[in-house]
Amino acid sequence: MLPQQHESCMKKGIEKVLGSWFAFLVLVTTIVVPTPDRVLAAGNANLVLSTASQTVTVNTSFSVDIQVQSNGEQITAVAAYLDFDPTKLGINSLTPATTWAGKGPVNGVEATVDNVTGRVNYAGGLLGQTVTGTFTIATVNFLAKAAAANTGITFHFAPPSQRDTAISDSLGIQILGTATGASLIIAGVGMTIPQLVSIAVTPPNSSIAAGLTQQFVAVATYSDRSSVDITDAAAWASSNEATATVRTTGKANSGLATGLAAGTTTITAALGAISATTTLTVTKSEEKPVTSPPKQPTVIIPTLPPSPPPPVTPTPPSNPSPPVAPVVTSGTIATTGEPKTTNAPPSAPVTPSVPVTTPAPPPAPAAMALNWWLFGGIAAGVVILVLVSYLLLRRRV
Repeated sequence: MLPQQHESCMKKGIEKVLGSWFAFLVLVTTIVVPTPDRVLAAGNANLVLSTASQTVTVNTSFSVDIQVQSNGEQITAVAAYLDFDPTKLGINSLTPATTWAGKGPVNGVEATVDNVTGRVNYAGGLLGQTVTGTFTIATVNFLAKAAAANTGITFHFAPPSQRDTAISDSLGIQILGTATGASLIIAGVGMTIPQLVSIAVTPPNSSIAAGLTQQFVAVATYSDRSSVDITDAAAWASSNEATATVRTTGKANSGLATGLAAGTTTITAALGAISATTTLTVTKSEEKPVTSPPKQPTVIIPTLPPSPPPPVTPTPPSNPSPPVAPVVTSGTIATTGEPKTTNAPPSAPVTPSVPVTTPAPPPAPAAMALNWWLFGGIAAGVVILVLVSYLLLRRRV
């Protein structure tokens, strides 16, 4: 074979090997190197129950529509999970809508009920379509089982694996703003319907630091002297949202206030025409106390005992010599203040040798170590493959 043909054959072989290795490299980096998780941001779409508040009679049936208010959002999928008191209510039927605002069909529908635990599970979506406006996704027909001054049907919020109410757009981004449930009064046959008299909000006149939270609770008192916790059913508001905000009806942790800046705000809980208020004071965020640097410890410098002086032939003293200061052999202690002056010539200062410890560098992140090992191994593999290919091709040629 001619040298030119030999060289061309070598180049083609090396190019094939490198191309295969590059494809393998892309595959490995795609699998091993993780992509950042999508950050979900709340939107403007709302979930509501219609009719939100009504009075029914024991042993009668009534229907509630689960509705979506898009408020301009482009909606593709909805998950609505409802909770109710199974001792007061039961479900006769759950009917999903086949289209949303004229678009459909609705796919992947989950429509189940549980009268033992008091649950309604609904989920559905549109394939390749988005919808706006106000529309009904399902209708639930309830049975009033027992009298109740105030019983609710609420939306359930939890991690995705535990019945999480949500609305998504075509990119899978969370766009749910609020989800408002229903408040019901179930009247017994021939009984007088108790009327709401007052609401109490606790704790009263509380104070938190900016950045912290305070959970408020609203309790309603009725004309029959019964008391009901209406924290989830009440509409909450803050008079000064620059100081603190409060989560209202239809959101997880209703009545939870968050301090934003120093100041005072009035927290209000309302149910119908009755309301109650309390004061929340927000102070500056807690700052860590500034600590002064620790005092340097007194260093004790051990000294070695002096070596014996060489023998000297004594001579009669011509003049009396000054007294000699005693030598401390057990150790010297560094002291503060002005040193005492003596007639003796100054000796060279002894600098204590204090070991200097250099802090160990922080360990490299696991991901960084993984990337170095990964790409180092890939680079070594490239070199080895090129050499092996070269030897094999040369042998064949």
